[in-house]
Amino acid sequence: MIRRKYSVKKWIGTGMICLFLWMIFIYPNPSYAKEKQMVTAFEETGFQMIQTNIHTWGKISDQPFTYEEMEEEVDHISQALGIEKQGIVEKKTNDNIREYIMTRPSSSAKTTIKIESIQNQETTDTYAIIDIVLYEGFESTLYFKELSKTILEEQNIKPTTHVTMTGTYPGPMELSQKEKMANTIMEALNAKTHKTFQTDQIYNQYGYTPVVEEWIKIGKEKVNIDLALRYNEYEDNTYLYLATPVITVEY
Repeated sequence: MIRRKYSVKKWIGTGMICLFLWMIFIYPNPSYAKEKQMVTAFEETGFQMIQTNIHTWGKISDQPFTYEEMEEEVDHISQALGIEKQGIVEKKTNDNIREYIMTRPSSSAKTTIKIESIQNQETTDTYAIIDIVLYEGFESTLYFKELSKTILEEQNIKPTTHVTMTGTYPGPMELSQKEKMANTIMEALNAKTHKTFQTDQIYNQYGYTPVVEEWIKIGKEKVNIDLALRYNEYEDNTYLYLATPVITVEY
């Protein structure tokens, strides 16, 4: 009986994912089709993509959660993502933060689901965070972005999502090469550059593109595209980070 229940549950989860993919390709969301231009723009740079990070979060409640409630929420999100086996669980607490973290690593991806209650001066808010790192199958990046958003939206949680793609190129690049690379990407995305920063090791541009619906405000300007080029002298590789709306990984 237990095996039959598990099997049915497995097939339901697999069926939901297949249905979601079928809906995307048969009835494509216009915004999904637009954002695919980001993946295409990255692939055309000549950099070897090594990982993508899909970071999605939203406020669950303005009340603190117990560890039992956090575990229940993590289990719900995990099942919705199609994760069948329990991952590594951590419970952390300090003066003003309580966290329940489940990490499920594999050779092709790492998924982290976190529920955290943060106590401020007068209130305590609880958040859900879904962090997915892909090491292959990068064509699934936008699928997992939409899936993560949908999971939170179905619980009446307003999601915020950041996607960062990372790639490498052998050797250093001259400043002129970095500028040309950044400008080519921005032009491919019909983006307007707001700011450019550079140091000996890092070249950074951020701006706004109509290709991506979400945006944040920096000063008075809308921002939803962020790219950086960094040379790692020890590895003798140049790293490219392309993100929307901003880079959320260390570089």
